[in-house]
Formats: sequence, structure tokens, C-alpha cells
Amino acid sequence: MHPRTHRRPAAALLAAASLAASLAAQSSIDLPASATTGEGLLLSSLVSSGSFRTQIVVAGDAVAPTVAVLTGLRLRADRPSGVQPARSVPNFTVRIGATTIAVGGMATNFAQNTTTPLTEVFQGSLDLPAQGPELPGPRPFDIVIPFAAPFVFDVTQGNLLIELLADNPPCIGLCPAYWLDAVHAGGTTSTLGAPGTMASGDQPFASVTAAGPSLQQGLTIGNGIEFRTGLAFDNPPGLAGFAFTPLPAPIDMAPAGAPGNLLWIDPVALVPLQWTQSFGWQATALLNVPADPNLIGAFVYHQSAVLDPVNPFGAVFSNATETRIGDPNEVLPMQQLEGYDPLATDGDLLDGWVMPIRLEGSFF
Repeated sequence: MHPRTHRRPAAALLAAASLAASLAAQSSIDLPASATTGEGLLLSSLVSSGSFRTQIVVAGDAVAPTVAVLTGLRLRADRPSGVQPARSVPNFTVRIGATTIAVGGMATNFAQNTTTPLTEVFQGSLDLPAQGPELPGPRPFDIVIPFAAPFVFDVTQGNLLIELLADNPPCIGLCPAYWLDAVHAGGTTSTLGAPGTMASGDQPFASVTAAGPSLQQGLTIGNGIEFRTGLAFDNPPGLAGFAFTPLPAPIDMAPAGAPGNLLWIDPVALVPLQWTQSFGWQATALLNVPADPNLIGAFVYHQSAVLDPVNPFGAVFSNATETRIGDPNEVLPMQQLEGYDPLATDGDLLDGWVMPIRLEGSFF
């Protein structure tokens, strides 16, 4: 986006703010848009240290057509990280404002990205709620940061700059981890649950890979996606199952005679596992995804089962995988700069990934 310098009259901004409560408008927006349904491929340890400074530039036209009255910000935890206890980060501050810096044009110097004064909209403790066992799909945006007062953002001012700071002694040694989700342009894949254990101690592990400049770019329309099942030293008969929707929650297979195993999918297709030896044993099923834009955002779920006498059921289940087919031409409307010191003057630009966020308010 090219920054624009024309400023909307103050009266128009005040009018937009006063109408926010009465006009029917969207109450939240997820950025990037694919984050609404898709778990990210990466994770962020930003809040684990308790001492950090980060900036996120968001394209103005991705926030609202003309004006947004922002009342809060939400983050979310990483789902494959599993159960996480609640904790809080004291001395946490959020500042926001307009910037003329373009997405993709951030400097590593924090001050250079701040082209207009920022407004402090939150100061206090950041509460990180406990996260329960995994379920399909991303975690909810349940890390809530309410703003002390509404902030009016006018798209004609440029892009939106969000700055997050935590001013606490840096953690040294074994720090308490709380993982946030992080997303990248393109497709995504993540695991669900853990594999069961065979009589030999081996565990069938399901994973997904694809050819491309990066895994994310490979998990897109027009590419071949490989669904793999791996074992360290066994190659028993088995089946790989595929579905386009998951079960709402995993089924515990203990009552059926397979304790320690979970069923995540109701398969619409079953493929026999064909093993090849390579760093153990691998069975691969190839899905060639047509270059059809209608498939962008579609999901494929995958889980395998192998025959084994370890339990009365006679089989052991792998973990499951959740894969969202992406757009090979997607460009994130955001860019992130990260530093692990609230007084840092410089930070590290993230390599094409950002934390997904939910902005709350009214968007016009």
C-alpha cells in the first residue's frame, strides 16, 4: 500500500466515533483473514520472556474501508502446543497509531517505523488464559486486551501500527513457556494429538509435506501434497484415512479395546499403507490439488492405523494431521518487528510470518 497523506477532517472522525455504537457494523476483524479458520504453521514465544518490544504494521485497507473505531485487541495461543497453564505478564503496554510505513517496508529500527505519535490504549497485566486439550481448528482469540478508550483509525492516514511492550526483568534460565500462534502466507499444516504405542515401542507418526519454495507455498492449489506415515523399525499392514471435516472432538478408543489411542476423523477414503524403507519406514499418499481457486481454504484431515497385537482391538492409531490448502499468491497484509528488550532501539524483522490478531470495534 502506498501511504496517503490527506487527512480526514476532525469533525468527520468525531462523527464516526459517535456513530460507532448506533450503526450496524462489523464488530471484529481477523488478520490475516485465513487465521479465522486456519491454525498457523509456526509458533511464537513472544510473551514467554516477559521482556519484549514488538511492532506490527497492518495495511490500512485490510483494517477498514474508510474508518475503524478500535476498542480492543485479541491474540491466541498455539494449538499444537497442547495444554498450557494460565499465567500473566505484568507491566504490559499497547500503543497504536497511524504510520506511513508500508507493509514490507518496515525498518529494523523501532523509531523509524513510528511516523506519527502513538496512543497508549492499554497498560497493566496481560492475562494469558489456561489452554485445554487440543480440538480441531485454531484456538479461540481468548487473550483479551481491552482498550482504555476507543481509538479512531482513518485509512487515509496510511497504515496501522501496533506496538506491544513488556517491561519486566528478563527471564534467565528455564523460563515459563506460553506459546502463541504464528502464521505465514500460503497453506498450513499441523498435527492433532499423539500416536499410540505398538508392542515393539514404535509409534506411527503422521505428517504432511509438499514441494515448493517453502512448505507453506507447497501446500497450495496446483501442487502435490504428500501425506506420510512413518515408523522407526516396523512395517505392518495398515490404512491411511482421509476426511474433509474432522470429528468435533476425538473419540477415545479405550472402550473399543485400544487404550492410549484417539480417533480424530470419520474417513471418506481409505488407502492401504505401502511401505518403503528410508530412515525407517515411510508410507506416502500423494494428493495432486487442482489449480482451482474454489479449493483455497479447503481442509484435508489424515490419520493412519496399523495392525498390532498390543491391544484387544488389534490396531494402533497415528496422530492426525490438519491441512489447509492455501493461495500461492497470498501476501500477508501485515509485517512484524520483534525485540526482547522493552528499551530496544532495534529488532529483528520476522521472515514472512506474523502473529494473527483480532481487532475489535466498528469498521466503516
